[in-house]
Amino acid sequence: MIPTTGAVSLVAAGRYAIYHLGAEAGEERWSVEPAADGGVVARGVQVLDATQQLQCELEWRALL
Repeated sequence: MIPTTGAVSLVAAGRYAIYHLGAEAGEERWSVEPAADGGVVARGVQVLDATQQLQCELEWRALL
């Protein structure tokens, strides 16, 4: 167990649908996990699908 967060593994996670002009256009997945140094790491991936003019994928990570 990590004392700072009191977490053993995954702290939280989720998935959101992304809509554009009333139609589902992609998704965002995120998670918050304990870090080895006692903090937490937030991660996310956002993907817009091929039906969009600007198809893209964005990944991010933040150490808190």
